[in-house]
Amino acid sequence: MELFILLITTGIPGMFSYWYLSQLGIVNHNTDSKDDKVLVIAALSLFNMLISVFVYEMIASCLFKRPFLVDGYTRLDIFLLFITAVLTTFLLSRCVYPSALKKVQKSILRYQNNENIPIPSNGTGLEELMRDRPKEFTTTFIYIFDFDNKFIESGGLYAINSKRHEIILHGDSGYTRDPYYFQEVLSDYNKREDHKSRKIFIDYERKIKIFAFHFID
Repeated sequence: MELFILLITTGIPGMFSYWYLSQLGIVNHNTDSKDDKVLVIAALSLFNMLISVFVYEMIASCLFKRPFLVDGYTRLDIFLLFITAVLTTFLLSRCVYPSALKKVQKSILRYQNNENIPIPSNGTGLEELMRDRPKEFTTTFIYIFDFDNKFIESGGLYAINSKRHEIILHGDSGYTRDPYYFQEVLSDYNKREDHKSRKIFIDYERKIKIFAFHFID
């Protein structure tokens, strides 16, 4: 029991699950949400260990013909439980958590929309923009302007590094032609009837505006 509690408090069993879910964009907590991150990892650790112990005890009771949930573990038990925990954590992270958490997020989003509640974000605006891109769209092209509507750059959005505040673009640069004008891009934005294919991201700290257009390749 002491080993069980120690593993949960360290958060080790939940770290892989959290990392894997963050790569899928399902969980994403920035540096301002450390408490939320700790809470999520602790919950994942607890659930992973509970399921792992239950699975191991079921297997051990069948193979070794011993009572379910014995008081003490031998070294062999600890080793086999470790293997079980690794496999269980991988399977839960790969097969169970993504679909379960997506359903929870959709349910919360539906409630927020019905009640007209502003949707909070734990990631950057650009991360949310990419995460919420409808599945039918495969490419996002962005135009970046400062608060004086001066053109900065444009291109296909390839990658985002939120920690270092970096954006990687691909394709032709906006400077391969005359720089785009703000009113020109704004006009294209307003002409789009499909609201799902367009977004505006405003960064008050860095004083930039980004027009994002989703396309189908």
